[in-house]
Amino acid sequence: MENEKKIEAVYNFSVDSVNFNCGLQYTFETSGGQGYSLCLTDDLFDPLKGYFIDGYLTINFNGILLTETNEKIELNAKKRYKDFTIVVGDKDIKVQKEVLIKASPVMAAMFESGLKESDENKMP
Repeated sequence: MENEKKIEAVYNFSVDSVNFNCGLQYTFETSGGQGYSLCLTDDLFDPLKGYFIDGYLTINFNGILLTETNEKIELNAKKRYKDFTIVVGDKDIKVQKEVLIKASPVMAAMFESGLKESDENKMP
């Protein structure tokens, strides 16, 4: 956290083989860790628990990081309505797509790439 005042993490991860899904939102104001435990190490490697399928553990992860800095971003948004949805667990967070584009080069690239999320105006 060199130049950031805060970093907000909104993410969702799941393991389909064990029907596990977790969505979290956390605001970091200092450097450090935050997270959720999937399982005990012994359970992860126990073949009867079913985490690994054909020798592979597949973890699905979607997320976004929003930073608060001292840098000013000029927004001359013509649209004032919230036209994009970020889904975290069972919670929908409505935001302005234009704000995401101006504030984040990563989000701008996602919207320009033609990914499913940019067409559906929703990021699970």
